[in-house]
Amino acid sequence: MGSFAGRYKLTILLTSLVRTIFSFAELILMVRIILDFLNASSEALFVRWMNNLTDPLIWPFLGTFAPYELEGGYVIQLHEVLAFMVYAFLGYLVVRGITMLGEHKAMLKRGKPDLFR
Repeated sequence: MGSFAGRYKLTILLTSLVRTIFSFAELILMVRIILDFLNASSEALFVRWMNNLTDPLIWPFLGTFAPYELEGGYVIQLHEVLAFMVYAFLGYLVVRGITMLGEHKAMLKRGKPDLFR
């Protein structure tokens, strides 16, 4: 894939793949945040499945913040919100990095290396 078109296609493919993976992670984290906020029963099969699915994503953030309790029994798990924001930001950074690498190589290929000094 030495050509500009080949690099462009590879960049598009990689960014699409990364966006899909991070979007899925953000989606399941948002479902968990909503289920926890509404105090969904941990006995329900779907809730257990969702918790098991998202536990590896939440694990690094456990204990960072205490839960924030609202009137009416609603609870905001701030460590889950933090995890959501961190994964959204990481996804952005990875996509931006891939895009910049693709543009960098394309610019060098077209003979404009002075833009990257």
